[in-house]
Amino acid sequence: MFLEVRVEKDIHKVPFAIGKIEGEECDVFSGKWVRDASTRPLYEESECPYIQPQITCQEHGRPDKEYQSWRWQPHGCSLPRQGSFHEEKKEIVEIETEEAYRMAMTSMVNWVQSNMDPHKTRVFFTSMSPYHEKSIEWGGEPNGNCFNETKPIEDPTYWGTGSRKGIMQVIREEFDKSKVPISFLNITQLSEYRKDAHTAIYKKQWSPLTPQQLANPTSYADCVHWCLPGLQDTWNELLYTKLFYV
Repeated sequence: MFLEVRVEKDIHKVPFAIGKIEGEECDVFSGKWVRDASTRPLYEESECPYIQPQITCQEHGRPDKEYQSWRWQPHGCSLPRQGSFHEEKKEIVEIETEEAYRMAMTSMVNWVQSNMDPHKTRVFFTSMSPYHEKSIEWGGEPNGNCFNETKPIEDPTYWGTGSRKGIMQVIREEFDKSKVPISFLNITQLSEYRKDAHTAIYKKQWSPLTPQQLANPTSYADCVHWCLPGLQDTWNELLYTKLFYV
């Protein structure tokens, strides 16, 4: 993967922009904080399940809520209302996962072709990292997952539901169209075999476990992330090999 940041005098609207804000030359980063209890906060802390516990101030006893009531007001214009589903001008069309991924890959390939010199730069793309949440897929117990797994899967044809073959096919098809070579680091298949390499229950828990969880470790086993040292070191070895030897 790669990131490139450029600062240019002329700023062009991105292709997926859906409308205009008042005063197109407005510097939205120049302004002041104004108290606006009518539109702030944008959501309640308790309503968002994705907030990490280390930043839930109300849950951990902060006595005031004033910090939630301030809105950024640029000089000369206003920020559009947050939330894509609130934008009346925007048409929201549901598309299949593979098609959405194809759109993303097409955009990436176009960017690579327009911005990368293959004589000076090499481009690498890493495929998805799988998870192992259903042990029945590799012949285990119906209600199990990666917890207590200590050996890799030996079936060379194994492919779990943690990865989508359709997406892998899309990547191949779109990269084949690129005029600039893109090195595809296919870590998915080899990682599919490593049901034993996840952190499972052996990690820092950010909140105390309930008695119910402690009685059933499978319920809180992390079968997405990986232990280090471990599998991810092999990913780095593969990158090193592609970078200097292949």
